[in-house]
Amino acid sequence: MKISKLFLYDEPSVSEIKINELAEFIQKQSGISTEVRQSFFQHFDIKEKILHQLASCRVFNPYVPFEEHNPQ
Repeated sequence: MKISKLFLYDEPSVSEIKINELAEFIQKQSGISTEVRQSFFQHFDIKEKILHQLASCRVFNPYVPFEEHNPQ
């Protein structure tokens, strides 16, 4: 499988990741065209409740079949 383009989505709440520098590094190392886009969730009209539900289903312990996470 050949990858022709890679999209990276910026997440403003994670300022430690310098997304533009990461995109440049990936492009130099792999030759894959990279494009930086704004936060993935800004493209959707999702209410905060749905985002909270999505975050609550994150798996922290693979040995527990389902354990609801309480995102803060």
